[in-house]
Amino acid sequence: MPRGLRLSRFTQEETLPGRTPDFRVLRLDNLVAYCEVKSPRDDWLDNQLDEAPPFTIVGGGRPDPIFNRIVRHVAKAATQFDAVNADRSVLNLLAFVNHDAMSHFADLRETLTGCSMRKAGSGFKPCRTFQNAGSERRSAALIFSSGSTKRKTGLRAMSSTKKAANAL
Repeated sequence: MPRGLRLSRFTQEETLPGRTPDFRVLRLDNLVAYCEVKSPRDDWLDNQLDEAPPFTIVGGGRPDPIFNRIVRHVAKAATQFDAVNADRSVLNLLAFVNHDAMSHFADLRETLTGCSMRKAGSGFKPCRTFQNAGSERRSAALIFSSGSTKRKTGLRAMSSTKKAANAL
């Protein structure tokens, strides 16, 4: 990995008592961060198509699930970080590997801030501010990458930890 960092998985014994993040991030065998990876995807329509008889119309209207899915992933990651790093002695990194073609980094930013970056008058209402206000702050940095291109499409460092996150 870049900058002399390496990832180390938790052992099976370490994961038995409860939730843990996916990785420890080490530099020269010193713990510098924890990393949790989430892979948001929306298989709702695909599942309907798989179960439908041939020539059947499926789908339908529904509320936009993207924001709710992001909130669930961030809240779950917060509990995983709390299990090993409740005092936040090292950085918590939350990485999204996105497999949903309809979801983008702007959705993560809008979910966390409640601010839409879309043009005024576009017909979109900004979503409500993230309901569980403490959860996203347990992650020092949120990384959003495309599952298909494997490229980082966005990075959001929380203000209280930007200097430490940049040091990685």
